Amino acid sequence: MSCACPACGQLLPATFFSFDAESGILVSRGRFVQLPRREATIMEYLLDRRGRMVSKSSLFEELYRRDDEPETENVIESHVSKLKKKVTPLGVKIRSERFKGYMLTLNEVAA
Repeated sequence: MSCACPACGQLLPATFFSFDAESGILVSRGRFVQLPRREATIMEYLLDRRGRMVSKSSLFEELYRRDDEPETENVIESHVSKLKKKVTPLGVKIRSERFKGYMLTLNEVAA
């Protein structure tokens, strides 16, 4: 199974994995998804730390470094939940562990 690259139209093998943080385009398992800005930022942060637990507070600090901070870190749970639904079919697993944070792993995809 293969898909066409969303940027250039070139056919990509099912084992191809790519994430472009600027555009938010994630390509994996012969599929692609374009992530909104905040979800793309979370994806980039977790991907850079894949296989390691990342706390909700560190994600919050990464996501809301400017004055547009919401009042609570609970907004992270909402963003991660939406992100999980989009990336799970592409072989990207985001595990949540209560009081510890989130961990990203790649299932059967080249990275």
